[in-house]
Amino acid sequence: MSSLTIRTITVGITSRFRRFARFGAVGLSGVLVNELALAASLAAGVPEVASVILATQASTTWNFLLVEHWAFRGQAPRRRTSHRVVMFFAVNNAALLLRGPIILGLSHGLGMPLLLANLVSLAVLVMLRFALADSLIWGEVASEAIVPEPDCPPGAVTTNAVPVQSFLAPAQPEGVVDGTPDLGHRLPRSER
Repeated sequence: MSSLTIRTITVGITSRFRRFARFGAVGLSGVLVNELALAASLAAGVPEVASVILATQASTTWNFLLVEHWAFRGQAPRRRTSHRVVMFFAVNNAALLLRGPIILGLSHGLGMPLLLANLVSLAVLVMLRFALADSLIWGEVASEAIVPEPDCPPGAVTTNAVPVQSFLAPAQPEGVVDGTPDLGHRLPRSER
């Protein structure tokens, strides 16, 4: 494996871990927002299920704003902001459909306090939410890498290379090669 390949993989993993850490920090702050909104709704006399729904909407709004402006800052998302909003709310409300039975089972089935059952349900779904957010909602525009066909021996040079998307290769903005602006003559796309 070449040092360029190792560097590309390392940069991709480091970048993904950084996004995960930021996503996790946002999620933790969102848990606090969710718990406070749930406690406030319950204290105001709103029924349990409606309180859980309201708390989810409050924390989803909070989380989207922080994820959009901090956790995934600097990304070149392939989707427009309006699409990311709809997808983020859809994912969190779909997660609520999974969390609902967990919350009710823990609180009514096992007698766990509702706020604690809510926390447990949130913890269960953290990894699923990150995977969906990282790949579907804030996934970057596909970059292309040239790789030999599967039956070529390692290190072989071939003229039959096929372009494939590499999820580890960092996307380069148009006109940037290896992190520096490409000031040379640009070939028409058909000649690249």
